[in-house]
Amino acid sequence: MKQVFFIGFFFFTFLQSSNGQSYLERHATCSEILQGSTPEDSLFWAKLDQRNSCLVGADAPSFEATTLSGEKLNADNLKGKVAVINFWFTRCKPCLEEMPLLNNIVSKYEKENIIFLSFANDDAVKLKKFLRFTEFNFKVVPDSNVLSATFKLFAIWPTTIVIDETGKIQMIKVGGFDKNSIQELDNRIASSLQK
Repeated sequence: MKQVFFIGFFFFTFLQSSNGQSYLERHATCSEILQGSTPEDSLFWAKLDQRNSCLVGADAPSFEATTLSGEKLNADNLKGKVAVINFWFTRCKPCLEEMPLLNNIVSKYEKENIIFLSFANDDAVKLKKFLRFTEFNFKVVPDSNVLSATFKLFAIWPTTIVIDETGKIQMIKVGGFDKNSIQELDNRIASSLQK
């Protein structure tokens, strides 16, 4: 009962104070639910999902990135497009397992006003070698540890974020997609495109 009260109080407090907050302020407010929790705690993952849900509607943080092909990107030049951002690295088994599913999503939305970015923790040399043998149809940004820190992510990969055309976060998913859960991403992209 105390936990239900705490969670309810947390969201009531959040709703009262979320207007006009920067991403860092909103993240700090939303992350209060995780205080004192560790991944070993039985409720940690549920609390992490609640924290991520709390961030939906927040302005995405500012960032700058350069893809393997040399394309310069930042949060401002993504406005007007839906952005799907996937954080991963080459030795992450769940990251590799979800790639064919993510490639299918890219194919489905290739004619839409959407950009698919992957922020990889690996360096450019390793990624180029990896991508010679593995198909991944996202634009790939190497050495993305700074970008992970910008979004204040836990070191849990893969993590996928959907940002709508106005620069607002619409989804944060920690962990890989499978044949069932990929529908959640598909639905979130579709609803973001309809706004």
